Amino acid sequence: MKNLDTPNHRISTRQHPPIILLHEMTDYVTSERHRSRQRHSSIFVPQQPSILKKVASLISETLQTILLHYGSQHVTPNTERIVEPNYQINRSIHRYELHNYQKCSNNKITTTKYSLITFIPKNLWEQFYRIANLYFIMIAAMNWIPTLEAFNSYVSMIPVAVVFGLTALKDAYGDYRRRKLDKRMNRAICHMHWEQVIVGDFIHVSLNEIIPADILLIRSSDPDGVCFVNTSNLDGETNLKQRIVPLSLLRHSGVRLPLTLKEECLYRPTDFHAKISFEKPNNRINQMKGHIIYEDEMVEDIRSENMILRGCQLRNTSFVEGIVLYAGNESKIMMSSSHPSYKRSSLEITTNHFIVYCIAILIGMCLFTGIASMLWLSSYSPHTNEVIFVIMITSSVIIDGIINFVSSILIYQILIPLSLYLSVEFIKLFQVYFITQDINMYDQAQDRATKYQSLNIPEELGRIQYIMSDKTGTLTENLMIFRRCTINGMDYECEIKQCDRFNLQVDNVIVNNELKKRVDAMNWQTDRILTDFFITMAICNTVVVNMKREIKSRVRSRMKLRVDGIEEGFIENNAFNANNATKFPDNDMRKKQNNSIECDNLLNYKKRTNRQQVDEMIANALYEAESPDELALVCAARAYGVTLVKRSRYHITVILPRKNGQTFHILQGADSEILSSLASCQREQSMVVKLSQELLKKYSLQGLRTLCLAKRHLTINEYEEWLAKHMQIEKKVNSLTYEKELQQSLASIESNLEFLGVTAIEDRLQIVFRLGWSRRYNTRSCGLFPTTAATYFMHTEDDVQRVHGEISLQYKLNYCIVLSAKVIPLLYKQNNKLVHILQRSLSVLYYRMTPSNKAEIVRIAKKVLDGKVLAIGDGANDVPMIQCADVGIGVYGQEGMQAAMAADFAVARFKFLLPYCWFMDTGAMID
Repeated sequence: MKNLDTPNHRISTRQHPPIILLHEMTDYVTSERHRSRQRHSSIFVPQQPSILKKVASLISETLQTILLHYGSQHVTPNTERIVEPNYQINRSIHRYELHNYQKCSNNKITTTKYSLITFIPKNLWEQFYRIANLYFIMIAAMNWIPTLEAFNSYVSMIPVAVVFGLTALKDAYGDYRRRKLDKRMNRAICHMHWEQVIVGDFIHVSLNEIIPADILLIRSSDPDGVCFVNTSNLDGETNLKQRIVPLSLLRHSGVRLPLTLKEECLYRPTDFHAKISFEKPNNRINQMKGHIIYEDEMVEDIRSENMILRGCQLRNTSFVEGIVLYAGNESKIMMSSSHPSYKRSSLEITTNHFIVYCIAILIGMCLFTGIASMLWLSSYSPHTNEVIFVIMITSSVIIDGIINFVSSILIYQILIPLSLYLSVEFIKLFQVYFITQDINMYDQAQDRATKYQSLNIPEELGRIQYIMSDKTGTLTENLMIFRRCTINGMDYECEIKQCDRFNLQVDNVIVNNELKKRVDAMNWQTDRILTDFFITMAICNTVVVNMKREIKSRVRSRMKLRVDGIEEGFIENNAFNANNATKFPDNDMRKKQNNSIECDNLLNYKKRTNRQQVDEMIANALYEAESPDELALVCAARAYGVTLVKRSRYHITVILPRKNGQTFHILQGADSEILSSLASCQREQSMVVKLSQELLKKYSLQGLRTLCLAKRHLTINEYEEWLAKHMQIEKKVNSLTYEKELQQSLASIESNLEFLGVTAIEDRLQIVFRLGWSRRYNTRSCGLFPTTAATYFMHTEDDVQRVHGEISLQYKLNYCIVLSAKVIPLLYKQNNKLVHILQRSLSVLYYRMTPSNKAEIVRIAKKVLDGKVLAIGDGANDVPMIQCADVGIGVYGQEGMQAAMAADFAVARFKFLLPYCWFMDTGAMID
């Protein structure tokens, strides 16, 4: 945070602070050089509240933590919140007296189970789940009764206190590890610590830095108000997402970072005079509703693409600036995260059962002692002095018998050993130590060993019977390699040697010699299908070229192409650009992907129509994309001569104008979307389409990820007419029919298509696994489904009825199941037929699953299946599933650290899972 009025509160640091926060704005006076040095070498420390206010804040945070843990985490936004930027508020009050500071959460986060106040009662409550501990406490309490005292009361408390204390220290150490991670995040160095950021602050974020809170984007270094962020910490996707500045604020974008005092005055945060009204904190990451209310009463809607959420990393953009709307535990990533839960192992539960039996035996022994003492005492009279050692505590034999019964409990208490749980805890500690030190579970490439987050359940690894696994990034490398394509019904395969299969990178394209010869020999003016196929591969995507890392190098001579008939320009509309960045391609679903760009910036071609070899110095550009599939296609297009050099515009579709007054619309997407949108004559009669469909199935059976490419010719008038209608729909963002009308508008222009071809990409698999299921055919290629087993696909309740009828007639039938997300509601209802089908199946594949779907499947599996469930994943979208499972395993991968931090154990590779379980002597349990 930059506060120019309080230089005495600055402390020295050698790091360049990445974030500037502005609360109190003054005129830019004093020495420019002094200000510049101060900006890059100091941290602002705001004035702190008094001790009493800190104590009140601590109590408030504790209550908030308890409510988050035991209450509902899903806050319904029934009312809106109105935030006024802090620099518009009276400068004379202290920062901690601001309305935003008092009414909103600060930016400090906590993922720990305990606080200073709740540690003792909460830890004791968790230890009381162990019946033996309750038993020991009862024995110690009874020993304080003078009549029943069997040992010294103070001495009897020592072993109990030691057991409880050591267990508490173990739990405290585990929580301390979480607290260190929280502290590392909260104390991330910038012009002020993250934990001191509050709602209403204006922040400045530079390239490759992490966003500290949920912010409304106000300004970007890009003139079009566009920026790109990596959301791997948020949703598990490593691909770039596009965010845009609201239309009314576009005039502020594109100004370079200030270098001198004079340039700095070109834009100030105080130029933004408005209040922001938006929904209360919630866990809907992909949704945002709100309004910017300006002083002139102009109102503009806020949508999700105008927000950058906490944990995202700024990429391919020099800087962005924005206003904090949600901070700390109110940020969407924290609202969607589950609080750490206490997991009880089977050993602990079984031990509790045995302790109950031991207590029953103990009570029986004490009952026998009490009754025997009553009978023996009743046969003698204490007044006759016949037996000198008969001592009657009371005048009643029955009361004496009861006292002897209770005293016997103290005498026989050793039947349940006091060190039982403590011994088990030490055994677990040594088990975990040997696991983390095992060289066979160390990954040299990532320099990562196995780590543990929980000491309570290591033995559960020896009881696992069901494994729920994510695919992309967990079983695969999440690196896409271009393998095959179909053009005009002809199949072209890029052969990869087995020895090179695990050494290839996404930009190492193995070209098909036959296709390369055809490309070299063809006429780019007449062979329109081949031309349009490669143009679509090169530009119909979200790939961004990072020219700032340009490295001049000598490369082999390359064909530079010019597609004759395409003008050097596009029909562009800034408003359309700004309002249509909402549709991002999904890594698995791969919906239709669209963009619009300028042809002269995208295709690196020579000005003459004939091809010729050239030898020149070119930039070795770095490509980044929202989807790894797109990245593989762009690299493949470059290998065949069509090179993406620069991108400057991002529209919803790619519209290419031709010199004959027409345009053509190109797009790529899933086969179900593209084939259903083809012109009826081509879909029904074209032999090319039928051959391509057969090849599609062939590719999928080989485990390849497929995309279809198509185009449509449009006149300029048709395009302008559609664009005008589409822009009218875009203005109805808060309408109840907005989504429906938007989809109908897009479907109208993405119809009557002409088929171009198919691309097939391999998601490079980890060693010892072969897996990929972008389509349902792919399940056999990975070995998940045996070739001898029947496969049933279930999408509706009718499918469940049909499959249940078939398997009921063949009791010994071996079969596997493929379920779509549409069947999940039946699992919610615990449909008996569906559960019966799943219990008997060899393997089950779920696809198109959301994080909540994954978690619900794990919960149902734990409830209805007889066996322990293990969940493993590598992304933030796998966290709910991991936390719900009996044992959660996080994989360190390219999708952030969220899964590894939330899991009970963290591994570098999926292949370490089986050694993990074998270590616990359960190799035979996993098929």
